[in-house]
Amino acid sequence: MKKNTLIFRLCSFAAAVFFAVSCSVVNPPAARTHTLTLMSYNAQTFFDTVEDGTEFSDFKGSNSRWSAQKYRKRLKRLEETLYAMGGKLSETRIMPDIVVLQEIENERVLEDFCKQLPQKDSYPYVLCSPAHENAAFTTAVLSKYPIEDYRIHTLQTVSSVYASVLRPLTEVVINTGGNNGKNLIKIFSVHWKSKRGTANGQRIRTLQEEQLVQKISSSIKHSSVPVIACGDFNQEYDAFNNMRQFSVCWDNYRNQQLSGVQDSGTYYFRGKWLKIDHIFYINAASFANGIAVEKFVLHHDEPLIHKGIPHRYNVRTGQGYSDHLPIGIRFSIP
Repeated sequence: MKKNTLIFRLCSFAAAVFFAVSCSVVNPPAARTHTLTLMSYNAQTFFDTVEDGTEFSDFKGSNSRWSAQKYRKRLKRLEETLYAMGGKLSETRIMPDIVVLQEIENERVLEDFCKQLPQKDSYPYVLCSPAHENAAFTTAVLSKYPIEDYRIHTLQTVSSVYASVLRPLTEVVINTGGNNGKNLIKIFSVHWKSKRGTANGQRIRTLQEEQLVQKISSSIKHSSVPVIACGDFNQEYDAFNNMRQFSVCWDNYRNQQLSGVQDSGTYYFRGKWLKIDHIFYINAASFANGIAVEKFVLHHDEPLIHKGIPHRYNVRTGQGYSDHLPIGIRFSIP
């Protein structure tokens, strides 16, 4: 059956694009004692085939090898990746309940992706954060549960030169209660300043960290809603300051790594594995309405791995997935 797409567009930069993809009426999944799965993934320069002018040079112009056929294959590979991660988290072939993506060009990519999914596995609720005029891509949140509210936070303490290329901090409130009433969780989706392109990268990331800590602290103070902050932070754990007061997915990972169960990073750079993608959360042990993580997964298997490192996408050959590896958690909330 044909799926209808409803898009709400607001006029200011502080508005995101939110749409619901459905086949007639979509009911949220029944609450499963509030055990949920979440995945974070930098999908690496995921452009569509419509030239808007902000694409990377390999994806536009008459000499580009980018094509509709390659785009469709990338969409299918993204679907495969979500199924694989969902299987690792839930031990069954099902996509994660919540997916946080980075380096997505725009809402068209998300619409095309959702339209190709089987109805039983589709994401009825999608939030695409607004991209700056000069930005090539943005972040997105896909959810099987209703998105109740969202906020887009820009960084006001940097010059207009840097602000024009920084991704905003996205705050999303999701109701996981199904038909049993409200059971909210708050997700902060991030994609921080890259280490490339400016000598001020670390200073900007410090400002982005201060912004995120302030938003999380305010949320905890004024609300009992559990909180997760995840995405591509472009720095390893030791580079954080106040974010280290919160629990992080790698806490669950260290024992697994020591025992040989897990391998060692999400990004490979100059011969070294780096952990620059993170899932931070307020632990149930320190906050009455916190999160209890039952399982953490770093997807470090073929075909996402090629010759021992991430199988990054190559637009010329049409081969590969991403230069990052996805991470995910299975967790419970009160």
